Amino acid sequence: MDRKNVALLGLGVTGRAVVERLSSKYQLYIYDEKISPREMVKNFPRTKWLSEKDIKNLDFAIKSPGIPPNNKVVRTLQRGKIPVFSDLEVFYQLYEPCMITVTGTNGKTTVTAAIEYLLKDNKNVYTGGNIGKGVFGIETLKKEDILLLECSSFQLHDVNFFHPKVAVITNITSDHLDWHGSIENYRKSKLKMIQNMNQDDVLVLNIDDPYTCEIDLPPCEIEEVSMGQKVYQGIEIIDGNMIRNKHGERRILGHTRDFLIPGEHNMINLAQSILAVKSFGIKPEDAFEKLKSFPGVPHRLEFVTTIKGKHFYNDSKGTNPDSTNMALKALSSSILLIAGGYDKKADFKPFFQQHKSRIKALFLMGETAKSMGAAGKEAGIEEVFYVKNMKEAVEKAYHYGKSGDKILLSPACASWDMYKNFEERGQDFIHWVKELESETDEEKDER
Repeated sequence: MDRKNVALLGLGVTGRAVVERLSSKYQLYIYDEKISPREMVKNFPRTKWLSEKDIKNLDFAIKSPGIPPNNKVVRTLQRGKIPVFSDLEVFYQLYEPCMITVTGTNGKTTVTAAIEYLLKDNKNVYTGGNIGKGVFGIETLKKEDILLLECSSFQLHDVNFFHPKVAVITNITSDHLDWHGSIENYRKSKLKMIQNMNQDDVLVLNIDDPYTCEIDLPPCEIEEVSMGQKVYQGIEIIDGNMIRNKHGERRILGHTRDFLIPGEHNMINLAQSILAVKSFGIKPEDAFEKLKSFPGVPHRLEFVTTIKGKHFYNDSKGTNPDSTNMALKALSSSILLIAGGYDKKADFKPFFQQHKSRIKALFLMGETAKSMGAAGKEAGIEEVFYVKNMKEAVEKAYHYGKSGDKILLSPACASWDMYKNFEERGQDFIHWVKELESETDEEKDER
């Protein structure tokens, strides 16, 4: 990839990492609607501002994942036949690292974190992509090192030669339709992760997900995971037992009650992580044993505290109905749900109809509050409260709740209408829960 003139679209986390790594190698031309040319030149002296006359001289462009494909500059580049890549694609073409990649609508962060947990004591593993650092923020890799990437549909949309050694697809449902335009486009982006895999590679699939059963499989080794179904090669979870099945030879790895994190969906996540590391010398039985101490991931069904018998859970990563669906199933009943946020055009009616028996009350905020409230009431959820912010949501849910209730933040929406990201939203929830806890402790002291 010995090219000289490169456009960089976006100066977020991804873009800044690209500037730091590549500004000495290429002449970078910057485009970012949130920064002025003067500010850009001051802060990034090795770069130039992208003007219309520069486009014809470009060799390729690197697009930050947040910029949609219908962006006017992206379209201009495409009309000029300038290749547009994600940072993942450019990094792969430059360094050709040994990669484990994880994608899916839900569960990908938990799977990625579990894989890192399994590998970190025996291998040099560097984690990035859609989690933690942008890929260009990762240290220079040696040949024996492993690059572990959580891959979003935004990043995968602009890959071409990208080629993982091990790939995991957790599930593919409907999400980010505002960005992709249709579920078909969203699915196509996800599946670009596996388009170059061959017989030396391993693909780990959740066969309980209807869509993953329909995809055209690459010519590589396939490992399957299922909750309740028997598999030919992979892991099946039956009556709580996690069973390794390889060509009909079955052996029990252990019982899922041994794990710290709750929920059937998380058992699938852990099973996929076990299969993802076997190519690197970690036996499934050893991986199972190690995962008994895996604590899970912040903002994903994270237990916060119990106040007067009311249990608080932070699932801020519940950024779509399918993700929140998993959290509600894991907690099962007596749930006071704090939800709402950025409008990604999701349909909430089926979601509430499915879970109306689990949800005692809704506490709704953000852009989708009214539409979610209407869908909830139509589904038969009578107790619906509208709140202005997280503080009000936490306090109202606490005062409404009774001992044994679960107060769950799982918004079923992205955070961008009120927060920078889901992490900031989760931290805000935890902050107000802890404030509430300190107030109740003071009441005890006064008595």
